[in-house]
Parts: sequence; structure tokens; C-alpha cells
Amino acid sequence: MALNDSPLKSVGIIFGVALAGIIIVIATVTITNRRSTTTSQATNPFLESRSGVVFDVPADWTVSSTPATTLEVDAVRIEDIQTQRSTCTMASASLSGSLQALLTTGSPNATDTWLQQYAGIVPGQVLKGPSNKGTPTLFSIVGVDTCNPSLTVRTLTFRGQVYKNDVEVQISHQIEQSRNLSPTELNNIAQSLIDGTAADELQTPFNQFVAALGSVR
Repeated sequence: MALNDSPLKSVGIIFGVALAGIIIVIATVTITNRRSTTTSQATNPFLESRSGVVFDVPADWTVSSTPATTLEVDAVRIEDIQTQRSTCTMASASLSGSLQALLTTGSPNATDTWLQQYAGIVPGQVLKGPSNKGTPTLFSIVGVDTCNPSLTVRTLTFRGQVYKNDVEVQISHQIEQSRNLSPTELNNIAQSLIDGTAADELQTPFNQFVAALGSVR
């Protein structure tokens, strides 16, 4: 029977269409994967030795216990926290213990307790870290702090907090803003970061900060 005969001709057309579809799908997946590879941010794991917390940070960020780095990480055992109150912060072992208990279950009520620690915090959300085999999932909390002890400085501080092995780990990153901003304007910027509508130069590092806190394990 010749190929031009109706049955074989139909089969040939169907085969050709199917082959073309497969080629298109493969090409689309390849292009998508290339885009994902080129736009994804390389990260490095960082271990906080006192608590055992590990989280992933962008490869070009620096991490230490000093504010001169991209991320400042401070860790202290809850039992060692001294009660102190200042213009912008409140610290006590009981307050940290309460927050740890709430974050252990991922309770959204943790944001209310966190507000007691930082007077200028604009709460973001409680984040669930990645699950590990045989290890309980860790929850962290993130937000933007607009309080600064100096009345002449306007600063946005990205804050994150997580608890492990009865150790409180505070993670922060500061970005100084124009001194001409009013407190209301600064709070509006902080809220826009939480909403995901801030300018790219602020939104991008905040999103990276949130991703780092969401990777705690």
C-alpha cells in the first residue's frame, strides 16, 4: 500500500505532529532550566556553632557577630539572658522562653511576643524551615525594625530569630535610609517590604534575607 493511501498517510501525520510536540516540550524545558540556573542565587551554608543552627546565605554575603558584615548573628543561651530594657529593645530570659515555646509549634502568635522584644518591629511572618530526616522542623520569625536610639538616624533593620538547643539566635542586617524621612515614611517603607512592594534595591536583599531565614535547620 502506498504512503499516500489514506490509513498510512493519517498515521504518518499523527506521528509527525507527536514528534514535533516532543521537540517543543524538550526545548521549553531546556530553556526554562537555563533561565533558572542563570537567575538563581548561589548560596553557602552557615553554621552557628553555639546553637547548631545552619542556614543558607547568598555566596557574596558575609556573616559574623559584628554589624560591619552583611548579616550580624548573635547567639546566647536563654538561661544567660539578662533582663534589660532600652528605647528599642526588651530582653529577658522569660520573654525569650515564651517566644521559643511559640516558635516550637510555628504559632503565628509568636509575632505578638516578638513585638515585646523590639519596639519598632513591623512583623513579617513565622517561617518553616526545611524538614530533615529524624530532626524536628525549625521555625524562624522575620520582620523589619524601624527603631533606632538616635533621633537623627533612619535605619531599616531586617531581623530574624530562631531557637535551637535552648539558644536564642538573632540575625540582622541594617540599611541606613535618608535622614529626611519621617518616622511614618520609614514605617511605610518597612510595611512595603513585608507586602513585597518596596523598591528593588530594598526588596531584593529583604527577599534574600527571608529566604536565608526560611532555610534554617
